[in-house]
Amino acid sequence: MFGRCPLNFGGLGGGFAPRHLNRSAFSFYLSAMEIFKALLIHLIVPAAGFLWFLKIRDDMREKEIERPPVISLFIVFATYGGLLLEQIRNQCMV
Repeated sequence: MFGRCPLNFGGLGGGFAPRHLNRSAFSFYLSAMEIFKALLIHLIVPAAGFLWFLKIRDDMREKEIERPPVISLFIVFATYGGLLLEQIRNQCMV
């Protein structure tokens, strides 16, 4: 039906190929490991970082710190989290 995957832009990416089509018609399939890596990079690591931020924020509130740096702390977590995700993504793509 398709000569190549419609989501495969010049061989750079891909999508899910229907099972009834020949595997040779598609240049990219997501294996279970690739799905796990994608979930790890895009869901698990950011969720863990956000939960860690919330824990630190709650600890600051519990200890009644005057004017806790919540916004600054969030910016630091977001910045380092983005850098971490980029490094993980680069390592997983090799």
